[in-house]
Amino acid sequence: MKSTANLRDLGQSLWLDNITRNLLQGGLLRRYIDELSVTGLTSNPTIFDHAIKNSSGYDVAIREKLEEVRLNNWWVKMTGLLARCEAGSQVFLRVTNFKSLRQVASYAI
Repeated sequence: MKSTANLRDLGQSLWLDNITRNLLQGGLLRRYIDELSVTGLTSNPTIFDHAIKNSSGYDVAIREKLEEVRLNNWWVKMTGLLARCEAGSQVFLRVTNFKSLRQVASYAI
């Protein structure tokens, strides 16, 4: 048995704190759940801000959101952060016995 599975069986949770588009869209999160016993994920505005500034992966979604609702920059970042947490949580809910998003995701403001 893998050491991460041993930790899970002892009641410890292994969470990721770097939610990326690749993680969510490329199947990597599912692999981490299956192979590494990852049980949750978290993010915060600082990490998300870094992802926005250092990649072009969010450019289209941010432009669309700004055009759609014309909200300030902070709100756009927060809605992206929440969407990212929810997308990752949905993966956990499909492949675990968890019943609530609160069991598998968190974010800090």
